Amino acid sequence: MEKLSYLIEKGQMFSSEYQLGDLKGVSNHLPMCLYARSKIGATDDQLAWFYERYIPKLELKNSQLQEIKWQEQLGKHKFNSDYLKFFTLKCKSTELMLCC
Repeated sequence: MEKLSYLIEKGQMFSSEYQLGDLKGVSNHLPMCLYARSKIGATDDQLAWFYERYIPKLELKNSQLQEIKWQEQLGKHKFNSDYLKFFTLKCKSTELMLCC
């Protein structure tokens, strides 16, 4: 489970959407795929193998969330992983671990 957590956290550097050929806005399913594979018995090496083969098509995210203007991005799917990081850091910095 430690390797799974590591890979999912590492994968947060990628945008929640990417372009696949002419299709724009394709959802990044990396976290779900890693989790599902772990639940059906994938080893750490198999998870790492999948991760390395999935990420070439992904795009690095360009975080645009700011302390003052974060509410302006509510409801925009492409900021989901940014919100996760933003509020995790907020919770940790204010010691409100119950919300994380």
